[in-house]
Amino acid sequence: MNNLSLKTKEFNSNPSIYVASLSHYNNGELVGRWFDLEDYQDGEHLLKSISSYIYGLTCYSEQCEEWAIHDFDNLPFRIDEYASTETFNKLYQAVELSKTYDMEAITAFVACFSQDELEVFEDCYQGNYESELDFTHEYIENNYDLDKMMGSLSCYFDYDSYSNDLFINSFTYHNGYIFSRY
Repeated sequence: MNNLSLKTKEFNSNPSIYVASLSHYNNGELVGRWFDLEDYQDGEHLLKSISSYIYGLTCYSEQCEEWAIHDFDNLPFRIDEYASTETFNKLYQAVELSKTYDMEAITAFVACFSQDELEVFEDCYQGNYESELDFTHEYIENNYDLDKMMGSLSCYFDYDSYSNDLFINSFTYHNGYIFSRY
């Protein structure tokens, strides 16, 4: 019986990537490591740590140099196996935001807009709501006094139609999260 030992990632909810040595991979071996993004200050620091890890490996007496991302967990957007420094910096922007906001909200934002728009996340984020209509009720309550504006006719206000109008031009809804269209 073969004694095979695999290093696996312990479950946690932190954003992380699995980096593999391409020298080993091309020779039929899977050698790599999980990197928890919260352990590093920024994308540049992470890239230096990945390089140090890879350069510390040898494959058939040769120093390893190339690597690729083979897996990831809890990231707000897909990452290519050969991600750029810019992509890592965007990941760190998302990690910083996740210290204040749910990662699910950040993921929803990226799905509606893009990872390149993360700098406006805080301006656009409106909150988590059961529906567009729930948001519309709160929006009207916070911004208008229908009784003052419409008197006894306020009970006839068409929240559904107003909600449709709001979400055509001004807001977007994704997986329970609402964002303004900046």
